[in-house]
Amino acid sequence: MRKALIHTRRLLAKVARKQRATPVSYVMKKEQHQCLNCNWEYEGNFCPCCGQESNVQRITWRSVGQNILSIWGMSGRTLPHTLLMLLWRPGYLISDYLEGKRKSSFPPIQMLFLICLLGIGLRMILPIQIAPTSILSVENGGEVIWNHFENMRQWAERNNAWAQLIFQILFIPAMQLFFRNAPRHRRTTLPENFFIQVFIGCLFQWVSILWMLFTLSYVIGSIYLFPEWLVFFLLFYTYYQLYGYGFWQTLWRTFIVAISPFLWLLLAIIAYILIIYG
Repeated sequence: MRKALIHTRRLLAKVARKQRATPVSYVMKKEQHQCLNCNWEYEGNFCPCCGQESNVQRITWRSVGQNILSIWGMSGRTLPHTLLMLLWRPGYLISDYLEGKRKSSFPPIQMLFLICLLGIGLRMILPIQIAPTSILSVENGGEVIWNHFENMRQWAERNNAWAQLIFQILFIPAMQLFFRNAPRHRRTTLPENFFIQVFIGCLFQWVSILWMLFTLSYVIGSIYLFPEWLVFFLLFYTYYQLYGYGFWQTLWRTFIVAISPFLWLLLAIIAYILIIYG
């Protein structure tokens, strides 16, 4: 049993080292080039005068295909590479982006837009499955608050994409508060936290697409298109890699971040009731 635990720890450490390493390397070309755009002579992959690539050639059918694929981020394989890294090392991918290593990553906002388009296309062709809902009884004292919660839940079911966007925004205050003294990326700014949540939103949408392809159905009646426990796991997995806290330190912080949208909504409902009903 002890040997098995030792081998497991070594395996996990090896996997962690591979995840931390940036899986992209660049090779500088040493041969001399003459830019076809400005006639500047230089060494390297790009012209230092105008920025044009050194491997520009005559237009062929291959270049036509590459230009078409570049619309969807497929010409340099950055979009498939980024989607793969989102599943394999989401926290380290975000960390690399925050540290300025952005050439190997597809732009996150464009990626979110393209993934959402793909998800919308899948929802149009897959059969609909109704998610089970729980029925709770409430006392008369909490009936007003419960009715507002029920109305918000029904709105979220009808407007799934907007509900996910609101939840992603509501994650930011708790994340900025409870991860502000993290070993890595200490005291991130609000714009940095915005891009962190954009990446996490891309991860959620990508997992939703994979879940729909796995189940061959589109679930309505839930904010996310995959089980809620998977939402918590993805948040924990990302924050564990991104901020550098230990297992338990990351776990309780992730739990607070995960429930924070519901706390914000509860405070908003209470404030609304106090304003309307005095």
